[in-house]
Amino acid sequence: MKKSNIFQKTFSYKLIYVFGIPDNLHKGLLKIGETTISNVPNNAVLDDNSDELNGAAHDRIRSYTRTAGIVYELFYTTLAIDKNGVAFSDNAVHNVLDRSGIERAKKELNGAKE
Repeated sequence: MKKSNIFQKTFSYKLIYVFGIPDNLHKGLLKIGETTISNVPNNAVLDDNSDELNGAAHDRIRSYTRTAGIVYELFYTTLAIDKNGVAFSDNAVHNVLDRSGIERAKKELNGAKE
């Protein structure tokens, strides 16, 4: 049996996504979330809204919207890495919005507070 010298990539990237649900109940509401992307091809460019980032975001969003048949619009994806190369979470984005005076929705939708 021939041995392979190819290593599997185990590194993954965290990304932030923003989506909305285009109906009256969710009008004006956006969901900010995070997920990870792994097994990225060496030649992939992970720019904002790249096919790779959008694909990972769609996979994550579908994991909790598909069963209910919820239609959504993906507005934005970006790597969750700041200008100093430090990873951050969707909670950090929420904190910036809070400090900027942007209030979260008061109502809970399907048990979620975002």
